[in-house]
Amino acid sequence: MIVFWLILAMSLAPLQQWALPPRPDGQTPYLWRQPLFLTWFMLLALAQGVLLIRVRPSGERPKARRRVWPAIVAAACCLGLLTSSLVISLSMATMGDDAFGGMQWTAKAIDRTFPGANADGWLPPTLFFGFIGGLWAGWWIVLGPVARNAAPESLAARFVTWILTGSVLELLIAVPCHILCRRREDCCAPILTFWGMATGWAILLLSLGPAIGLLIERRLARKANQRSEFELRQSG
Repeated sequence: MIVFWLILAMSLAPLQQWALPPRPDGQTPYLWRQPLFLTWFMLLALAQGVLLIRVRPSGERPKARRRVWPAIVAAACCLGLLTSSLVISLSMATMGDDAFGGMQWTAKAIDRTFPGANADGWLPPTLFFGFIGGLWAGWWIVLGPVARNAAPESLAARFVTWILTGSVLELLIAVPCHILCRRREDCCAPILTFWGMATGWAILLLSLGPAIGLLIERRLARKANQRSEFELRQSG
Protein backbone atom coordinates (compact mmCIF):
# COMPACT_ATOMS: atom_id res chain seq x y z
CA MET A 1 0.00 0.00 0.00
CA ILE A 2 2.94 2.37 0.63
CA VAL A 3 4.03 1.87 -2.99
CA PHE A 4 0.58 2.76 -4.32
CA TRP A 5 0.38 5.86 -2.10
CA LEU A 6 3.78 6.99 -3.43
CA ILE A 7 2.62 6.47 -7.02
CA LEU A 8 -0.50 8.52 -6.26
CA ALA A 9 1.51 11.35 -4.71
CA MET A 10 3.89 11.48 -7.69
CA SER A 11 1.12 11.36 -10.29
CA LEU A 12 -1.11 14.11 -8.91
CA ALA A 13 1.36 16.92 -9.59
CA PRO A 14 1.60 16.20 -13.38
CA LEU A 15 -2.16 15.69 -13.46
CA GLN A 16 -2.64 19.09 -11.82
CA GLN A 17 -0.30 20.78 -14.31
CA TRP A 18 -2.33 19.36 -17.20
CA ALA A 19 -5.80 19.76 -15.74
CA LEU A 20 -5.83 23.14 -13.99
CA PRO A 21 -5.35 26.38 -15.95
CA PRO A 22 -2.59 28.71 -14.71
CA ARG A 23 -3.49 31.86 -12.85
CA PRO A 24 -2.89 35.33 -14.33
CA ASP A 25 0.49 35.40 -12.58
CA GLY A 26 1.46 32.23 -14.49
CA GLN A 27 1.27 29.88 -11.52
CA THR A 28 -1.13 27.00 -11.05
CA PRO A 29 -3.25 26.88 -7.87
CA TYR A 30 -1.42 25.43 -4.87
CA LEU A 31 -3.47 22.26 -4.59
CA TRP A 32 -2.27 20.97 -1.23
CA ARG A 33 -3.53 24.03 0.66
CA GLN A 34 -7.09 23.50 -0.52
CA PRO A 35 -9.32 22.27 2.38
CA LEU A 36 -11.22 20.18 -0.16
CA PHE A 37 -8.17 18.10 -1.02
CA LEU A 38 -6.93 17.83 2.56
CA THR A 39 -10.28 16.32 3.54
CA TRP A 40 -10.17 14.14 0.43
CA PHE A 41 -6.84 12.66 1.53
CA MET A 42 -8.20 12.02 5.01
CA LEU A 43 -11.19 10.14 3.59
CA LEU A 44 -8.96 8.07 1.31
CA ALA A 45 -6.60 7.21 4.16
CA LEU A 46 -9.57 6.17 6.31
CA ALA A 47 -10.99 3.97 3.57
CA GLN A 48 -7.66 2.31 2.84
CA GLY A 49 -6.90 1.72 6.51
CA VAL A 50 -10.18 -0.09 6.99
CA LEU A 51 -9.81 -2.10 3.77
CA LEU A 52 -6.64 -3.66 5.16
CA ILE A 53 -8.58 -5.26 8.04
CA ARG A 54 -9.02 -8.92 7.30
CA VAL A 55 -12.42 -10.60 7.29
CA ARG A 56 -11.96 -13.93 9.03
CA PRO A 57 -13.00 -17.16 7.27
CA SER A 58 -16.38 -18.75 7.70
CA GLY A 59 -14.94 -21.32 10.13
CA GLU A 60 -14.98 -18.54 12.73
CA ARG A 61 -18.38 -17.22 11.69
CA PRO A 62 -19.38 -15.50 14.98
CA LYS A 63 -16.13 -13.50 14.98
CA ALA A 64 -16.30 -12.99 11.22
CA ARG A 65 -19.70 -11.36 11.40
CA ARG A 66 -18.42 -8.90 13.98
CA ARG A 67 -15.47 -8.06 11.73
CA VAL A 68 -17.56 -7.46 8.58
CA TRP A 69 -18.60 -3.90 9.44
CA PRO A 70 -15.13 -2.30 8.89
CA ALA A 71 -15.10 -3.66 5.33
CA ILE A 72 -18.59 -2.20 4.78
CA VAL A 73 -17.40 1.18 6.12
CA ALA A 74 -14.44 1.21 3.72
CA ALA A 75 -16.42 0.07 0.68
CA ALA A 76 -19.26 2.52 1.38
CA CYS A 77 -16.72 5.34 1.81
CA CYS A 78 -14.99 4.59 -1.50
CA LEU A 79 -18.24 4.11 -3.42
CA GLY A 80 -19.71 7.24 -1.84
CA LEU A 81 -16.70 9.28 -2.96
CA LEU A 82 -16.98 7.87 -6.47
CA THR A 83 -20.70 8.54 -6.69
CA SER A 84 -20.37 12.10 -5.41
CA SER A 85 -17.52 12.77 -7.86
CA LEU A 86 -19.63 11.40 -10.69
CA VAL A 87 -22.66 13.54 -9.85
CA ILE A 88 -20.57 16.69 -9.32
CA SER A 89 -18.67 16.20 -12.60
CA LEU A 90 -21.91 15.75 -14.54
CA SER A 91 -23.50 18.81 -12.92
CA MET A 92 -20.44 20.94 -13.68
CA ALA A 93 -20.40 19.73 -17.30
CA THR A 94 -24.09 20.45 -17.86
CA MET A 95 -24.54 23.69 -15.89
CA GLY A 96 -21.01 24.97 -15.24
CA ASP A 97 -20.75 27.75 -12.69
CA ASP A 98 -24.55 28.15 -12.83
CA ALA A 99 -24.77 25.00 -10.72
CA PHE A 100 -23.90 27.17 -7.70
CA GLY A 101 -26.82 29.51 -8.32
CA GLY A 102 -29.21 27.77 -5.96
CA MET A 103 -26.59 27.56 -3.22
CA GLN A 104 -25.76 31.27 -3.51
CA TRP A 105 -29.44 32.23 -3.45
CA THR A 106 -29.97 30.12 -0.31
CA ALA A 107 -26.94 31.66 1.41
CA LYS A 108 -28.18 35.19 0.67
CA ALA A 109 -31.66 34.29 1.95
CA ILE A 110 -30.17 33.01 5.21
CA ASP A 111 -28.06 36.16 5.60
CA ARG A 112 -31.15 38.35 5.05
CA THR A 113 -33.15 36.38 7.62
CA PHE A 114 -30.31 36.09 10.14
CA PRO A 115 -27.95 39.06 9.74
CA GLY A 116 -24.35 38.14 10.44
CA ALA A 117 -24.91 34.41 9.86
CA ASN A 118 -22.15 34.39 7.19
CA ALA A 119 -23.87 31.58 5.27
CA ASP A 120 -21.46 31.97 2.34
CA GLY A 121 -18.72 30.56 4.54
CA TRP A 122 -20.37 27.51 6.10
CA LEU A 123 -23.23 26.56 3.75
CA PRO A 124 -21.18 25.25 0.75
CA PRO A 125 -18.94 22.87 2.76
CA THR A 126 -21.92 21.75 4.86
CA LEU A 127 -23.94 20.84 1.77
CA PHE A 128 -20.93 19.27 0.06
CA PHE A 129 -19.92 16.96 2.90
CA GLY A 130 -23.54 16.34 3.81
CA PHE A 131 -24.06 15.13 0.25
CA ILE A 132 -21.06 12.78 0.54
CA GLY A 133 -22.31 11.56 3.92
CA GLY A 134 -25.76 10.86 2.50
CA LEU A 135 -24.27 8.82 -0.34
CA TRP A 136 -22.10 6.94 2.15
CA ALA A 137 -25.20 6.09 4.19
CA GLY A 138 -27.00 4.97 1.02
CA TRP A 139 -24.16 2.65 0.05
CA TRP A 140 -24.08 1.32 3.62
CA ILE A 141 -27.74 0.32 3.21
CA VAL A 142 -26.98 -1.32 -0.14
CA LEU A 143 -23.91 -3.21 1.07
CA GLY A 144 -25.49 -4.43 4.32
CA PRO A 145 -27.58 -7.23 2.75
CA VAL A 146 -24.63 -8.21 0.55
CA ALA A 147 -22.45 -8.63 3.63
CA ARG A 148 -25.11 -10.71 5.39
CA ASN A 149 -25.68 -13.05 2.46
CA ALA A 150 -22.11 -13.44 1.16
CA ALA A 151 -19.50 -15.78 2.56
CA PRO A 152 -17.05 -13.80 4.75
CA GLU A 153 -14.01 -15.13 2.90
CA SER A 154 -15.30 -13.77 -0.45
CA LEU A 155 -16.60 -10.45 0.85
CA ALA A 156 -13.37 -8.47 0.50
CA ALA A 157 -12.86 -9.63 -3.09
CA ARG A 158 -16.44 -8.66 -3.99
CA PHE A 159 -16.10 -5.19 -2.48
CA VAL A 160 -12.77 -4.56 -4.20
CA THR A 161 -14.27 -5.63 -7.54
CA TRP A 162 -17.12 -3.15 -7.09
CA ILE A 163 -14.68 -0.36 -6.20
CA LEU A 164 -12.41 -1.06 -9.18
CA THR A 165 -15.38 -1.12 -11.57
CA GLY A 166 -16.82 2.07 -10.11
CA SER A 167 -13.53 3.95 -10.33
CA VAL A 168 -13.08 3.04 -14.00
CA LEU A 169 -16.65 4.14 -14.78
CA GLU A 170 -16.16 7.39 -12.86
CA LEU A 171 -12.96 8.19 -14.77
CA LEU A 172 -14.65 7.54 -18.11
CA ILE A 173 -17.20 10.23 -17.24
CA ALA A 174 -15.10 12.72 -15.23
CA VAL A 175 -12.36 13.21 -17.85
CA PRO A 176 -14.71 14.34 -20.67
CA CYS A 177 -16.60 16.54 -18.19
CA HIS A 178 -13.36 18.24 -17.19
CA ILE A 179 -12.29 18.82 -20.79
CA LEU A 180 -15.70 20.36 -21.53
CA CYS A 181 -15.44 22.71 -18.54
CA ARG A 182 -11.92 23.75 -19.56
CA ARG A 183 -13.08 24.58 -23.10
CA ARG A 184 -15.86 26.78 -21.70
CA GLU A 185 -13.31 28.53 -19.46
CA ASP A 186 -15.53 28.26 -16.41
CA CYS A 187 -14.29 29.77 -13.17
CA CYS A 188 -15.02 27.18 -10.46
CA ALA A 189 -16.11 24.14 -12.45
CA PRO A 190 -12.63 22.90 -13.49
CA ILE A 191 -11.44 22.50 -9.89
CA LEU A 192 -14.47 20.32 -9.09
CA THR A 193 -14.19 18.19 -12.23
CA PHE A 194 -10.47 17.84 -11.46
CA TRP A 195 -11.49 16.69 -7.98
CA GLY A 196 -13.65 14.08 -9.70
CA MET A 197 -10.80 12.89 -11.90
CA ALA A 198 -8.38 12.78 -8.99
CA THR A 199 -10.89 10.82 -6.90
CA GLY A 200 -11.44 8.21 -9.61
CA TRP A 201 -7.71 7.86 -10.24
CA ALA A 202 -6.84 7.66 -6.53
CA ILE A 203 -9.46 5.04 -5.67
CA LEU A 204 -8.57 3.02 -8.76
CA LEU A 205 -4.90 3.11 -7.81
CA LEU A 206 -5.32 2.49 -4.10
CA SER A 207 -7.81 -0.34 -4.54
CA LEU A 208 -5.21 -2.17 -6.64
CA GLY A 209 -3.27 -2.84 -3.44
CA PRO A 210 -5.98 -4.98 -1.82
CA ALA A 211 -6.84 -6.45 -5.23
CA ILE A 212 -3.27 -7.66 -5.84
CA GLY A 213 -3.08 -8.94 -2.28
CA LEU A 214 -6.28 -10.95 -2.77
CA LEU A 215 -4.93 -12.41 -6.03
CA ILE A 216 -1.72 -13.49 -4.29
CA GLU A 217 -3.71 -14.97 -1.42
CA ARG A 218 -5.90 -16.94 -3.82
CA ARG A 219 -2.82 -18.25 -5.62
CA LEU A 220 -1.20 -19.35 -2.35
CA ALA A 221 -4.43 -21.00 -1.20
CA ARG A 222 -4.69 -22.86 -4.52
CA LYS A 223 -1.11 -24.06 -4.16
CA ALA A 224 -1.77 -25.18 -0.60
CA ASN A 225 -4.86 -27.13 -1.67
CA GLN A 226 -2.98 -28.81 -4.50
CA ARG A 227 -0.18 -29.75 -2.11
CA SER A 228 -2.68 -31.19 0.37
CA GLU A 229 -4.41 -33.22 -2.33
CA PHE A 230 -1.06 -34.53 -3.56
CA GLU A 231 -0.06 -35.56 -0.04
CA LEU A 232 -3.41 -37.31 0.47
CA ARG A 233 -2.96 -39.27 -2.76
CA GLN A 234 0.57 -40.22 -1.77
CA SER A 235 -0.52 -41.38 1.68
CA GLY A 236 -3.48 -43.29 0.24
